[in-house]
Amino acid sequence: WGYVSNDTTLNVTIGCADLSVTKTVSNSAPIVGTNVTFTVTATNNGTVNALNTVVNDLLSASCYTLVSATPSVGAYDSGTGVWTLGTLNNGASATLTVVATVIGQSGCANTATITSNQTDTVPGNNSATASASPQLDSDNDGVGNTTDLDDDNDGILDTLEENCPMA
Repeated sequence: WGYVSNDTTLNVTIGCADLSVTKTVSNSAPIVGTNVTFTVTATNNGTVNALNTVVNDLLSASCYTLVSATPSVGAYDSGTGVWTLGTLNNGASATLTVVATVIGQSGCANTATITSNQTDTVPGNNSATASASPQLDSDNDGVGNTTDLDDDNDGILDTLEENCPMA
């Protein structure tokens, strides 16, 4: 709508932001001691720009050690897990890539949550979780224990050794 006074028109845009966040992990069954990459994508599907947009994405200290964090816009504080995007224009997306070393096997679900100063018309898509189920690799062959069919690397399937142990 517009307001006309003294031949001057004031245009006001009425609308809302629709922020969403997605999160993926490069390997859902990593071996402890290896790196995984999390990709967080923040999007504004709304009709107005989202001011003071922030994504909270703190890694679990019991499962991961941060190697690097690279935001496409804004800044990431590794101590707090806060990615400050500033203004996220309507129709725009931004990406945060986080590389972490897997150090544990529990508490490995990682959640990102997006907020801004604007009313969000669809708050149900403001959080996303990527889960990893790290596993050990007892024989250091690069295959995790839960999927390794020959844990002792002797060329005999473990299922055969269990049924017919060698003397």
